[in-house]
Amino acid sequence: MDSETRKKLQQIIVKLGWTICRVYDYVSVKRCYRCSRFNHNHRECKGKEVFSLCTGNHSLKQCTAAPTKYKCINCMVYKKHHPTTQIDTAHTFPDKKCPSLKAILEKYKKNRMLNDKRTYTGQHGDQTQGTD
Repeated sequence: MDSETRKKLQQIIVKLGWTICRVYDYVSVKRCYRCSRFNHNHRECKGKEVFSLCTGNHSLKQCTAAPTKYKCINCMVYKKHHPTTQIDTAHTFPDKKCPSLKAILEKYKKNRMLNDKRTYTGQHGDQTQGTD
């Protein structure tokens, strides 16, 4: 849908049967179920198989880690590349409080807002800035 339609939908209340709803953007992140990392799926994966709760190289049935030992592979990788940044890794990868997940969702939202400010005109895809 174009950005004007999206903005209009977000400003109104929609009635669905007896339910009154507001419209929001739905932003999801691709997650690989092989290596538990973001931005790709298992078909595109080039990483090692990693169990999503403890980051071990085994399946759910083989996992013996206690919940207190769970780690987030995405936050561990971020911490490896940014050693001076304090980031909590003591959570699982699907945790909604995950700093890596929050950062990626924020990036997606910023990209969405940036794309809303642009309009594409002409047959050759000439790009012009929007007026908002």
